[in-house]
Amino acid sequence: MGDWKKRLLTAAAYLAFGLLALLLTVSLIQAWKQKQDARYWATLGFVLIAGLSALLWKRLSPGSRTQVLASYWVALIGFCGLHYGADAKTSFMIGPLSLAFLVNLLIFLSLSLSLFFLLRGLKLSTGVKIGIGAFGLLCSIPYFIGLLKDIPLSELLRGAGFAPFLPWFLQPSFLGVVLLLPVLVIFLCIDLFKSLRDPQRSLLRSALNLLLALVPLALGISAIQGRVQSGVVTRYFGAHDYMSFKKQDLEPGLALTWKSPPVGTASGNRFWVEWEGMIQIPKSGDYEFRSDGDGQGFLYIDGQRVFGNETNS
Repeated sequence: MGDWKKRLLTAAAYLAFGLLALLLTVSLIQAWKQKQDARYWATLGFVLIAGLSALLWKRLSPGSRTQVLASYWVALIGFCGLHYGADAKTSFMIGPLSLAFLVNLLIFLSLSLSLFFLLRGLKLSTGVKIGIGAFGLLCSIPYFIGLLKDIPLSELLRGAGFAPFLPWFLQPSFLGVVLLLPVLVIFLCIDLFKSLRDPQRSLLRSALNLLLALVPLALGISAIQGRVQSGVVTRYFGAHDYMSFKKQDLEPGLALTWKSPPVGTASGNRFWVEWEGMIQIPKSGDYEFRSDGDGQGFLYIDGQRVFGNETNS
């Protein structure tokens, strides 16, 4: 490779790293300004990735530095998607892009990359490759529509926006997760194994590539498990903050009663519950939400407070 090409690639790597670092700083400020649920995790991640970048700065090439930062972004989005739910809107955001949008974007890009490895790595006839390419394109279409129309992952798995007449286990979005994404992981596992045996290959970059593939697969499998199991995801907290998380269950509905606190708390009998799911409204009209019990409570729907201490409905 000529010197001018090396200089051009180095300049592009530094530019990409600078843009990602700037975006990281801006998103952290945004998280605290908007009081996003993930602001504590984002702050912890910011400190860790800044320290890691400073520690390994001289040991890594410009391209590896950019890949480390990109891997951090994927890991952060993946963690938030698994912790708060892949359909969450305001728990974590990058500018106007919600967490649900970012999850769909990760899966869409991973499906495209998986299709590339599949068509490039396998020695097949042209007709078979065309068939595989058409299948991969079909699996990617729902996620592309989801990006355009801001459709959450759970709805895409049900067929929203594309082929709603098919059962969930035949949905292209489902087949893409269970068939194409594992192909990408297999190829990258093979690449990691080769890096272990070849000192000329970068073990770090191979490991980061595998991480970049495992995160979207984990998000897709998690969403599929939620799709197969019916009920409402219920998270229990010992106090009115997300750092006091105790446990998570799958409940059949919202009509729940407790004779005693379901989790141990440090503030008497007070505890906090978060339900995540879809409420199907049979027809338009006015609906009442209420809480009954010995104490007063709060109710938030989509982040908006419906009632609090002053009333219970």
